[in-house]
Amino acid sequence: MIHRDQRYSQLRSRGNEQDLHHGYSQRLDAGRCRDLPYRLGNPTDARIGVGTNTVTITDDDVSTVGFTTNAVTVSETNGTLTLTVTRTGSTNTALTVDFATANGTATAGSDYAPTNGTLYFDAGETTKAIDVDIIDNLLLENSEQFQVRLSGPLNTSIGVGTNTVTITDDDVAAVGFAATAISVAEDTNSVTIYVLRTGTTNTTVSVNYATLTNGSATANSDFRATNGVLSYAPGVVTNSFTLTVINDGVAENNETINLRLSNPTNISLGTSNLV
Repeated sequence: MIHRDQRYSQLRSRGNEQDLHHGYSQRLDAGRCRDLPYRLGNPTDARIGVGTNTVTITDDDVSTVGFTTNAVTVSETNGTLTLTVTRTGSTNTALTVDFATANGTATAGSDYAPTNGTLYFDAGETTKAIDVDIIDNLLLENSEQFQVRLSGPLNTSIGVGTNTVTITDDDVAAVGFAATAISVAEDTNSVTIYVLRTGTTNTTVSVNYATLTNGSATANSDFRATNGVLSYAPGVVTNSFTLTVINDGVAENNETINLRLSNPTNISLGTSNLV
């Protein structure tokens, strides 16, 4: 960030010395009225009646800089986000304002490229732009936010000084059973259960699986209870685990075994997470 006196010197070198000196000399009084008292004194052959008249000078060189909006939403595939800063009011002087990004739920370096600097408005200029690079990472995330803030105005005041940027994720994916119901004979001994990933496949994801005890079949009498974790490398869409069925030799009605997926990592559960 550039020191205010340095910015003043730089603006003088840009050919705005006359305008800037006028604005800089009034910096402490920007936006205020100033009073100049006039007094009568040393009368000759007269007495002073109303001897003081206070003249109030109102400043017409008032300007404001700020973002055109206080919030914007962008996809992480957007590339570069451009935010507009405008000056309203008087435009007959040069001015500057600092800007910088600040983390929210989004993180500099992984969700966006941090940036900061100073915007220079010459006399007559009303619009400047701030560019922020959005990073398209390979993580399945909720929408995240960061801010771009204005500060340190010189020869002006700040209007809308904060713009909150929301980044929406393009890495949408889900995992679920390939079928919501299957039937097997008791003497099958084992059955392969397939679990599919849909949507974005450019990330490494995982999901837990387990047999439940709320079906009519009995664990370790009708089937072997099992649980584990299925992992998917980038590009992999199909995974599976084996369920062992026990042939108990007992005449029985049809029985059910319930399976569940849970604890997804870097992915969402689909609708078929229970069979």
